[in-house]
Amino acid sequence: MQGCAVGGTEATTNRSCELTREKEMLIISILNCNIEQERTNIPARLDNLTSSLACAICSPIEHY
Repeated sequence: MQGCAVGGTEATTNRSCELTREKEMLIISILNCNIEQERTNIPARLDNLTSSLACAICSPIEHY
């Protein structure tokens, strides 16, 4: 998660949250730990949830 913290400090410029594939896969793997049993039933909006989660982790509070 240290990479996200570094990315958060760099995201202080007024650009939209950039979700790199590496961060996306990290967050998806974290989510999969919690929903391993229901992986076949993941709703399509999981992509949006993952992006929002990454922004919350990797973006500064000012974006909200």
